Amino acid sequence: MKPYLLVIFVAITITARANHVSFADSTRSPPAPSMKAHAHYDGILSMATDGHYAFFCLGGPSVGISQGNWRVAINMYPSLRIGRPEGSPSPLITPTLGTGIYVAYKRVLLLVPLHYISEERKWTVAVGLGWRVTK
Repeated sequence: MKPYLLVIFVAITITARANHVSFADSTRSPPAPSMKAHAHYDGILSMATDGHYAFFCLGGPSVGISQGNWRVAINMYPSLRIGRPEGSPSPLITPTLGTGIYVAYKRVLLLVPLHYISEERKWTVAVGLGWRVTK
């Protein structure tokens, strides 16, 4: 199974879900929102890939800043790694913990998680899309 197919499927699903958001037309400009720091648990469902592996990531604790509908945070990603290192007898789906950064607009996220692949003894950088289920 190619990890690109999983990421493409999730991207299409998130895009279709995001198109249901309506934007109100306002003649008055609202006051500029203030920037706020936050530390909490984010409920996130996301898919990411590094080109070799696919990662199904769930949101964990985060520390970040938000302004209006935008949010940037450093997050922990409890994940399932889909794929195995070449020549490794490890299972196809393996639990792993990643850490990284995300940028969110409303509920849609662009995330860059880092995961440690113990069989290869290296860190891998993935890129993915996600949906924030908590407000």
